Amino acid sequence: MEYNISNLNAALGTGWAADYIICGYNRMTAVTYNSTPYLLMGMSIEVYKYPTGAKIYSPPGSGAYWTGTARYLIRNGNTGAYTLQEIQQYSGGYDMVAARDMVAYTVGATQYVTISGFDCWVNTAPGYSAWAVYDTAANAVV
Repeated sequence: MEYNISNLNAALGTGWAADYIICGYNRMTAVTYNSTPYLLMGMSIEVYKYPTGAKIYSPPGSGAYWTGTARYLIRNGNTGAYTLQEIQQYSGGYDMVAARDMVAYTVGATQYVTISGFDCWVNTAPGYSAWAVYDTAANAVV
């Protein structure tokens, strides 16, 4: 096992405790940057403990609490090391709860990654959390 819940809780930091995670969802994507292969895996992270003031998402009536920011794992193909990355939300934007689908593509000589988010689950509206972002592969793996 390369990565587990203990690794994730350590990466989340002080005051966080996750108990349910979905990783990889619909698609994991591979990119290569500076001759290093990377695997990117979108995540939803359900937590039962979080620091005061943390951004949390809880669908009405669900009793569940999720990190209120989208995160994904980056696996360095050369070292096997993992990095937990948070997608920075634009001010005033929609809640970016879960990174569900990731696609890599190339335009000209530049490789990009598009990541999209939460969908409707068990007939519960995601609370205006449908979103998609893109950036260069270089920025996605640092």
